[in-house]
Amino acid sequence: MRNLCNILWLSLCMYLAGCNNHVFIDDYLPDVPTIQLSETDTVAKIIFKSDNWDILNIYGDYENVWETICDLEGNPDGRSLPLKNGENAVIKLGYEYCDFRIEKRNGRELCIFFGDNMNRAALDVKIVVGNEYEIKSVPVSLAPTSKYEVDSIVYDWESLSYSDNMLEPDYSVMIDNTQSTQPTSWYFDPMESSFPRQISFRNKDGWNEEKLYKCFLGTPLPLVVVPDFIDGKPVWEDTKAEVGSDFQQIRSVINSSLVGKKYTIPPGEKWKISVDYLIEQYWINYKLYTSHPFSGRKKTFEGKIYSKRPYEFFITPEKQE
Repeated sequence: MRNLCNILWLSLCMYLAGCNNHVFIDDYLPDVPTIQLSETDTVAKIIFKSDNWDILNIYGDYENVWETICDLEGNPDGRSLPLKNGENAVIKLGYEYCDFRIEKRNGRELCIFFGDNMNRAALDVKIVVGNEYEIKSVPVSLAPTSKYEVDSIVYDWESLSYSDNMLEPDYSVMIDNTQSTQPTSWYFDPMESSFPRQISFRNKDGWNEEKLYKCFLGTPLPLVVVPDFIDGKPVWEDTKAEVGSDFQQIRSVINSSLVGKKYTIPPGEKWKISVDYLIEQYWINYKLYTSHPFSGRKKTFEGKIYSKRPYEFFITPEKQE
């Protein structure tokens, strides 16, 4: 009989303990919201019924989302998810060309602040919250945002590296007058008067970042004024190029006094006439200042521009033995 009483008492205790797990633990988020943010609706607040929860994880449905855990002043402090024991934090988050943050400053609310999403599709993420008894997942969708607009471009003239004395071969021609008793003539007549100028935008380490520029500034890329040079000195002649483009060609005209120049080859001689371009080229650092038309956020791009253009012909006549 005594053993039976002990068994009944133990069963009652187990039943009460089970009831305690479900009855006395507050449901911190009875209704899980679906959060949708855009450039015109950039902030969302989730209100909790109780403070018995922590931020456990944040992940993208199809992408890896990076995170930096910060203190409430926004300074990284080395923590990682999951947060425990009611910890508060500012968490900076992002994916390629997309950024946002969440702030937990107390146990009753969680704020989400949307920055940019320069991708073509929405970024869908889950914020996982909970405790040892229950876990819930809050879906968040971050819509694509508009592109940034160019405010200005500033060139760092102290970084300028300029040269205008490099030769680049165009073609050569052999004039054989060895079988003649009369002189013959050759006139320099270039096939075209326009020769392309090449312009390339790179980052300061020399790497192509055209994809980055197109994500933030759109396609086609906006035009900016690039420096021209006359007699080795910079001038502004309203020459424009697509900022951030890895390689582009701009029409450039060579007005040369050598066009039509006559070369006389005496009888009995053979000459090789070589035509080269004189090349002007330069590297210069720049800063591109942009702003977002809706949010007013500012973004600065830094890099260097490379320009190369033929600006004159160089002709070398050589008698062949």
